[in-house]
Amino acid sequence: MNEKGMSIMLSVLVIMSVSLLIALSIGILGSAELEVASSSVLSENAFHIADLCAEEAATKLRANSSYTGESITFSEGSCTITVTGAGTKTIDSVGVLGDFTRKVRVIGTIAANSQGNAKKFSITSWEEIP
Repeated sequence: MNEKGMSIMLSVLVIMSVSLLIALSIGILGSAELEVASSSVLSENAFHIADLCAEEAATKLRANSSYTGESITFSEGSCTITVTGAGTKTIDSVGVLGDFTRKVRVIGTIAANSQGNAKKFSITSWEEIP
């Protein structure tokens, strides 16, 4: 083979190697971004579970001012609700989905009749907590 042919062959091999490296890098970066996006969705869904359970606790407090919380399991994820306080109630709701945990705290005041049945639960704050 002459020098010109060797030079062309070497150039083609270098170009193919660089192209292969670029393609592999794009594939690796793409899969890493997909994993980050998936984690973000799972974390967001854990927050929605915590938020939903806080809403459930507020609803149950309207019906029964003695409600102290519970654990709820869903087809995907779970939550633990803890209610503390007398006149001012603090609802702590922890949503769990896979390895992700998010927490919501709701603070409100309750007005109950003599039978202990809540008439009204007025929310003063609703926030995600660390």
